[in-house]
Amino acid sequence: MHLVLRQRQDRGREGLDRPHRPGALHRRPQPRHHGRPRRARPQRRRHRQDHRHLSRLARHTFSSGCRPHLYRRARLRLLRVARRDQGRGLRADPGALRRRGRSRRGCRADRSQDRPAECRAVRPIRRVRAPRGGRARAVGARLVTVRRVSLNEIAEIGLGFAFKSADFSKDGTGTRLLRGDNIVQGTTRWNRAELWPDDKAADPHYQLAEDDVVLAMDRPWIEAGLKFAKIQRADLPSLLVQRVARLRVKAGNDQRFLSAVIGSRSFTDYVLSVQTGTAVPHISGGQIGNYSFEIPNLAVQTAIAEVLGALDDKIASNIKIAATIDDFFMARWRQVDQRRKPGTIDRPLASMILETIAGDWGVELSTSTHTEGAYCMRGADISSLQRSGLGRMPTRFIKPRSLQRRNMTSGDIVVEMSGGSPTQSTGRPAYVTDQLLARLDRPLISSNFCRVLRMGDATYSSFVYAMLRWDWANGEFFQYENGSTGIKNLAFGEYAARRSVPILDPTDLASFNDAAQALFASASALGAESDMLVATRDALLPQLMSGKLRVRDAEMSLAGVL
Repeated sequence: MHLVLRQRQDRGREGLDRPHRPGALHRRPQPRHHGRPRRARPQRRRHRQDHRHLSRLARHTFSSGCRPHLYRRARLRLLRVARRDQGRGLRADPGALRRRGRSRRGCRADRSQDRPAECRAVRPIRRVRAPRGGRARAVGARLVTVRRVSLNEIAEIGLGFAFKSADFSKDGTGTRLLRGDNIVQGTTRWNRAELWPDDKAADPHYQLAEDDVVLAMDRPWIEAGLKFAKIQRADLPSLLVQRVARLRVKAGNDQRFLSAVIGSRSFTDYVLSVQTGTAVPHISGGQIGNYSFEIPNLAVQTAIAEVLGALDDKIASNIKIAATIDDFFMARWRQVDQRRKPGTIDRPLASMILETIAGDWGVELSTSTHTEGAYCMRGADISSLQRSGLGRMPTRFIKPRSLQRRNMTSGDIVVEMSGGSPTQSTGRPAYVTDQLLARLDRPLISSNFCRVLRMGDATYSSFVYAMLRWDWANGEFFQYENGSTGIKNLAFGEYAARRSVPILDPTDLASFNDAAQALFASASALGAESDMLVATRDALLPQLMSGKLRVRDAEMSLAGVL
């Protein structure tokens, strides 16, 4: 029995001379090969548009005269294949892959076009063999193979050379040497770079190339984040120095994807868990290579790298702009400090400080007495705060009376009183602004290793903060440190009694404060944007690698962000 699948009227044929309309009953004699023709049976006319949801194979089955039960039989056979594949742990996107097979009459099913997911056609599943130690996952319109590997399986980890400091260039010419101090979060800085003379030979093995990923092995993580970078064209030529690791992918992997893996939160947590040493934490090349993670195939690596690379470039750009703003702020202070008018009076810093507030470390969890939660600023967070970051300030619980006493306000200066290292003094300052407090959802206090300075005249707060930054950068606090237990303490009272502050002209001071507030606002906006981008990147990477989020969907979600 044939199903009538045409829509246009054909009045010339027998039995179809009556008007056509949806739902009309027609009688059409069905010929037989032997004997008398069958008696015509009434059937409801079906229109072609009613079968648009069927697959090409199903439409061919109906239009070629095959009986409907053959289509149902083929459908059940495909469903059995799907259940068997699911039992083996294989999954496929139901809208893209088609099983290679033939129809009842030998016509191969059409696989030239992927049908949208909203179509209700049969979605045969292609059987895919999972690799050893891996599994198949669906990502967008592709079946992605994910396997767990260690970093040394997919990348070559090279260590730098111990260039002798006595041979460094003295005339300011030569090839730059990339040390751990030249690596910051996601980018490089060359303001304190050493140079290797051109007349001295260097092994080409230590030459850096574009897109190389470098990681500091001494102090790999600081309060501002992980010290890694991706080498740009502007960083070349440069040489790799000892205690710095260089990572290059092996064949069959994407170098940009490796940069996203190293910059992920998961790798940072791994570094913090395996680094050794207290005074100078460090990590070895073997520890770097032992990091294990799940990696997809090359095509998906490239797609993920394109998405996350845009985020990394934006984050690196914000970091550089914030550093430039900070340098401009210090240059502006230096200009005002050097251009004092004749007859300017100096006052001791101690006489300008209204009060010094000690910190409170509190407790980790809320108790019946320690009920107030607040972010606690530590010395480890100060470097990030100076460049518009937030560090990793923990939440601590203190008593309500202690919070009332120690809650910071705009214009406060936080100074690190204990800590430091053999090469780094105590006394690092941080400045509290309205923008910083607006980014926090809790009150802000300091730890017991820091002190809060509250000025008697708030108009001098930003000026004194810049003065403390300058003295710390030039090593002035080393002479005021004491302590022999491994933790150095700063005799800040002695320093404040000796350090003098110029009393500026009110016009010059107001001009400096206006410029400082504008710079602080711009840097804080960049910091807030970078925090959002970092959180987005850390959330996207595991979702993209696991196949829970399609690359196409991630690109659409980031269209309004970048």
